[in-house]
Amino acid sequence: MNLDMTNLLLEIFFLIPWWAYFLIVFMIYFIRKINYFVHKEQYKDIQNREKGAKYEDYVSRYFKNLGYEIVEYGKIHGVKDQGIDLMLKKEKEFIFVQCKDWNIKNRFRIDSKEIQYTRMNVRDYIENHKELFTMYEWKIFYITSDNILNRSAKYKIQEHNEEIEHIIIPI
Repeated sequence: MNLDMTNLLLEIFFLIPWWAYFLIVFMIYFIRKINYFVHKEQYKDIQNREKGAKYEDYVSRYFKNLGYEIVEYGKIHGVKDQGIDLMLKKEKEFIFVQCKDWNIKNRFRIDSKEIQYTRMNVRDYIENHKELFTMYEWKIFYITSDNILNRSAKYKIQEHNEEIEHIIIPI
């Protein structure tokens, strides 16, 4: 019975023209490429989230070594973090942190809209937790791994320098 199956497979193999094997290999390759391009944004999104989480951990450890208590607000709230990745607390100082691990060679830049978004969300947070902020002086740190602020973002930070500070912490 086993010999009959082997003979049958060999007959099928020799009945298929040689060029059909190339076509099959090409079809498998083509289907895999289509699958990649269809899901490319999902793959990139996952990679960017992982890269961002690693940078947040790095910045968190950096400030922990400086004696700050850390709340990983972005990890707790996920996409609903409203531009607040970390909250740092030390004595009477309370710092809201937005982290970006973007490279100057990429096309991504932080603009004034992102700065304003974080600033307004921090102000809303403070408004909703007034009792806490009677004891603390607060500030916003926009921490990046490279100098990725565009001109409008730099202007916005300069305009609100009593509230916002840009710090570059390379990884």
